[in-house]
This record gives sequence, C-alpha cells and structure tokens, in this order.
Amino acid sequence: MSNHLLTWITTLIVIAVISILAYRSQTTAPTSQVNSNTPPKEQTTLRSTQVKARINSCRRIQTDEKTLAEGYIENIGNTDLRYVTLEIQWLNRIGTIIESKEIYVLRDEKLTPGQQKNFISSTSNQIATRCNVRKVDWW
Repeated sequence: MSNHLLTWITTLIVIAVISILAYRSQTTAPTSQVNSNTPPKEQTTLRSTQVKARINSCRRIQTDEKTLAEGYIENIGNTDLRYVTLEIQWLNRIGTIIESKEIYVLRDEKLTPGQQKNFISSTSNQIATRCNVRKVDWW
C-alpha cells in the first residue's frame, strides 16, 4: 500500500473514534430522584467518647517515702463518660518505666462533656522519680 492510502485510513479511523466519543458524551441529563415534597433529612452528630488525661505534679514525699502523681481527666467528647481506666507509669531518672499501675478514675459515675475529675496515685518504689499517664479504656 502506498503512504497516501495509509494516511487516509488513519484519518478515517481517528474521525470515527472522535465521533463515537462525542456521541457517548452527549447523554441526556439524569432525572432527579428527589421531589419537592420530600422533607430534608436532619443531620445527626455522631457520638464521640474522648478523654484527655494529664499529670499536674509528680513529686517525692519524704515523710512517707512515696512518689505521688496527681492529675486530672477531662471529657472532651460530646457524650457522657461512665468508666475511665488509666495506667500510671513510674519512671526512673533516665526515663525507663520501672513500675506501672492501673487505676479506675471513673467507675459507674457520670462525667459530662467538658467536666474534669482529679486522680491521685502513689508508689513506694524508691527509684521512681518521674511519672507518666496512659489512657487504657474509656466509655
């Protein structure tokens, strides 16, 4: 075949493809499934249970030879909390966890959104000089 004939065949194929694509893109607009009599659906906020736990102070009490951790929890969600379990971690002076203790800050009590509750925990471990708190479970 000659180059002239190949050019014409290629041109016809390109025109055919463009025509098919243009035809398929001109579909009719879909009809709306919502009529004007349908009331708008109310948006509901999802239930969120979130808690913040902070240590306010971690100090060694010389008279009792204990290290005391004091802090608070705060409900930062949008629903009441009833149970909150924390893990108090006791660390040595270089930051290694040497002891941990789980405490129940809330047990079948109600903590409303924005409300805080204090907690206290202690250890008799003589090496404990620093404290940390970790949230374990809340609902």
